[in-house]
Amino acid sequence: MNNLEIVKDLYYKKSNLTNGFKPIDTTYLFTTEDIKSYMPNLEGKKVLSVASSGDQYFNALLRGAKKVDLFDINYFTKCIISSKKCGIEHLNYETFCTFFGLYDIYKIFDYSIYQNLRQYLDEESITYWDHIYTLSKNDGYSIYDSELIYPFHNMKKHIFNANSYLCEEDYWKLKKILPTISNITFYHTDIKDLPSILKEKYTAMFFSNINTYQEQISYLKIIKEMMNFLEKDGKMYFAYVYNSHLSGQGTFFDTLLQNAHYSSQLLSFNTKDKVYIYTK
Repeated sequence: MNNLEIVKDLYYKKSNLTNGFKPIDTTYLFTTEDIKSYMPNLEGKKVLSVASSGDQYFNALLRGAKKVDLFDINYFTKCIISSKKCGIEHLNYETFCTFFGLYDIYKIFDYSIYQNLRQYLDEESITYWDHIYTLSKNDGYSIYDSELIYPFHNMKKHIFNANSYLCEEDYWKLKKILPTISNITFYHTDIKDLPSILKEKYTAMFFSNINTYQEQISYLKIIKEMMNFLEKDGKMYFAYVYNSHLSGQGTFFDTLLQNAHYSSQLLSFNTKDKVYIYTK
């Protein structure tokens, strides 16, 4: 089955979802993490991040990163991120927020805005989006209401609080930064295969809540392999645990804190969430 057929199945809710373990799968349009609380100053640094919604990418650039490479098993994330990147570069703040459903969810993916944005997209993204708009008969809300996009309409306040680039002043800063950044390097791979693909070292790595979908011991083995791609004093944000006080994963990762290389951080906005960090 080719990718466009998979997209069609997601649109018509005919897929068997596996929480993001498929090459084309439901995609987050925005993060549900409290990125603003834990992402450090990255001035002049090289960063590796899970692609996901692209929010790690955009926030890292605002924090000064000179290069941000992305990986994800879900190839559709590349299309989403490319669209958001073009949106930031070519749409004003109000139009961007409207198109991506941050004001009125029923105006999300408004077709008239897409017609304007389309001229700036890469050919691959145009192929995906044209196909999706054909399926939806140009109805943006039905795209959101399908399995293509993970629903977020009840979390809009959190999304604004968690992302620096959704502050209007920082949005305009990012608009100036993006044209100075080289094309995104995107590794279409599961994290377990990433160590065999990477060719350079990074100052910071952000793995979001990939830990949620991994067996704990196996995931620690992956993390140890990824340590080889950290620069000296580099940091790996290897686990994000929601409601850590109620989570077995939180308890498991807390045991690592007996090692001086590991630390954790409770977050300021979502005060029950915790991020776990390895420092080389």
